[in-house]
Amino acid sequence: MFRRGLTDSNALFEWLNRSSGEGFAAADNKLTRSTGAVTALDTTGARLRSWELIDVFPVRWRGPDFSVARPDPLEEELEITHHGFRAREAR
Repeated sequence: MFRRGLTDSNALFEWLNRSSGEGFAAADNKLTRSTGAVTALDTTGARLRSWELIDVFPVRWRGPDFSVARPDPLEEELEITHHGFRAREAR
């Protein structure tokens, strides 16, 4: 599961829409799997390690909790599934 602060980009929603609901139905109920990557950075922004994810698609998204009682930053969560990964060493 991935968690990030809320952004103004629609790329995540476009990917979700192609994998569910009307977007999924428009593709004859067939998933388009993607290749993804996750990169871990140190405190200076230098790459520590990365992983290439094979045949990725989203399975769950959770939006931010809007509450005046919570001072936490707005976050969203994404759960994915994949068919394997390759670890990459830091360069």
